[in-house]
Amino acid sequence: MDLNLEKLSNLEDVSLDQDALIHGERAKNIFCASWPTAKKVLEALATIIKNPGLKIIIKAVIALGEGFASKYCG
Repeated sequence: MDLNLEKLSNLEDVSLDQDALIHGERAKNIFCASWPTAKKVLEALATIIKNPGLKIIIKAVIALGEGFASKYCG
């Protein structure tokens, strides 16, 4: 499996709905407020988990989150 994390973190080929709502609040705002903590949790999880496939998935989520945060969270 060839996973290009740089392409993922640049949000290439990623569709986003910036106006999506969760319980009446913009999902973007919830993400931006929560990302620093969520990233730490994901990094800790990637350190704890031994399964290489799961580590790749977690690293992909972190790359996507970092890309979104740098582009949309200011």
